[in-house]
Amino acid sequence: RYKLSEGCSVNDENNEIDDGKYPEPTKMYRPKEWSPEVEEDINDYKNKYGDPDRWENGFIRCTRVKASGYYTYWRNTRECEDKHLIKVKVFEY
Repeated sequence: RYKLSEGCSVNDENNEIDDGKYPEPTKMYRPKEWSPEVEEDINDYKNKYGDPDRWENGFIRCTRVKASGYYTYWRNTRECEDKHLIKVKVFEY
């Protein structure tokens, strides 16, 4: 079993979602073919951590996970293969 450390609570401000923090999207579409825009949705990340580390070809190399603070490392080729393209949603604000 796990228990919370002293000073932590279930309603810790890190776990709460602030209403109005994120703007509502004005448009959503599913892309028909791969593009760099499909590969990276990085605007939220840049606001908190700045520009991510990148490979020489421009793809993202390393990002930091919001929930845990750990790092996630990405390969230097595209992550979104054509077979997964139908699952992608691109939002415009």
